Amino acid sequence: TEQNEIEKSLRQSEARYRSIVDDQIEMICRYTTDGKITFANKAFVNEFGDELAREGTPVHELFVSAHEKKNFEEHLNLIIHTDG
Repeated sequence: TEQNEIEKSLRQSEARYRSIVDDQIEMICRYTTDGKITFANKAFVNEFGDELAREGTPVHELFVSAHEKKNFEEHLNLIIHTDG
C-alpha cells in the first residue's frame, strides 16, 4: 500500500542519515538546551568513551578543567535565555 511505501522510504532515509553521521571522522554530538547529550556519533564515542558519551550525560562533564566547564555553562545559559 501507499502507507507501507512511505514508511519504507522513511526508514531508508533514516538509515542513510545514520550511516552518514556515524561514518564521519569528525565528532558529532547533539544535546538539549540544559546540556544533556541526546546523540553522539561513533567518533565522539571513540574519543570520550561509552560512559561519558551516553544519552543523558551532561555535556559539560566532557570538559577537563573547571574553567572550561564554567565557560561552557555560561555560554549555554546565555543561549537558553536569549530571545529570538
